[in-house]
Amino acid sequence: MKKIAVLNDLSGMGKCSLTAAIPVISVMGVQACPLPTAILSAQTGFPSYYCDDYTDRMDKFMDEWQKMDFHPDGIYTGFLADAAQADKAVDFIQRFKKKETKVLVDPVMGDDGEEYPIYTEELCEKMRMLVREAAVITPNITEAVLLLYGREKMHTEWQKISEFSGEKLLEYLAFLKGRCDDPKSEKSQAFQEFMILLERARKIIAAMYQQDEEENGGKKIWKPENISASDLEKVICSGIPINKMGNLKKMSASILAKHFSQKRFSRQRINNILNHKFPVERFDLITLEFFVISQEMADDDPYTRYRHFLDEIQEILARCGMGEIYIVNPYECFILMCLLTDCPLAVFSEIWEKSYEEGEEKN
Repeated sequence: MKKIAVLNDLSGMGKCSLTAAIPVISVMGVQACPLPTAILSAQTGFPSYYCDDYTDRMDKFMDEWQKMDFHPDGIYTGFLADAAQADKAVDFIQRFKKKETKVLVDPVMGDDGEEYPIYTEELCEKMRMLVREAAVITPNITEAVLLLYGREKMHTEWQKISEFSGEKLLEYLAFLKGRCDDPKSEKSQAFQEFMILLERARKIIAAMYQQDEEENGGKKIWKPENISASDLEKVICSGIPINKMGNLKKMSASILAKHFSQKRFSRQRINNILNHKFPVERFDLITLEFFVISQEMADDDPYTRYRHFLDEIQEILARCGMGEIYIVNPYECFILMCLLTDCPLAVFSEIWEKSYEEGEEKN
């Protein structure tokens, strides 16, 4: 039986959240696995309610589920009491999401032109991070405008929306949709930032290859345009063993798998991004920026290099509408630790390599 992890509140009054989700999911022949975010006397649409926040207990659920090797087929997040819970939801997705896992996020923040009492600008920013992890998001119009503009402009926009009906409302919804470029499109900010970093990485690798060529008495001239996705994979993922077919060994063979799921900059991934089959994700930008800074500032002291990386990547992520570096994320924390060493790329590669010594594939 398929399973869906449901991160939502349990409300005593009001047919919503877990009270509604569990029977609906169950009648579809799917097992609902609830992780309560809060217990409420009544849902937040009531004029008064009591809320028991479950933030400090969410980690305990996650730890126990990991011990059980829990792999949900789907993840659904709903009501989150505050920004800290949104962080927990992001952490949950990054710990339990696999390639085939479907993620749905309902960014519960308000309705009918008014934000709920739990709303803060910090929560809204965390929701923006959370929806980027999802395949499907289900905001109402109020929440969609909050995600785009925040509280102050939402109220201004709502004055216009309240006057719309029929075709005018549909036109406005199309406008909202048009505000966000398809992340797979070359017009998206993330794709443009990716291409800038990719070109910097190609220049670095071309210079590496040219130096090797000259030291070996060769005459080939290496240019950035000669550097392929395979070359990028070979240099950046040099610590990951390859199989007989020349492909990176399966992630499952690494003891880093449960922490760094899908965090590999393979030639297949690069080509799929360049061919607009995959969207550019924050992992792609962070990995490329890490490689570029580790090489361009190889002779700088580690702390200067670390600070430069943080300043630059924060600006890139902000331009793409992505959240800041998230130190609770195991992969991002790992990248930062590597930058504080004398040889970041070497440490990055060695840890990947050692991760396969205990977890080699069994054929």
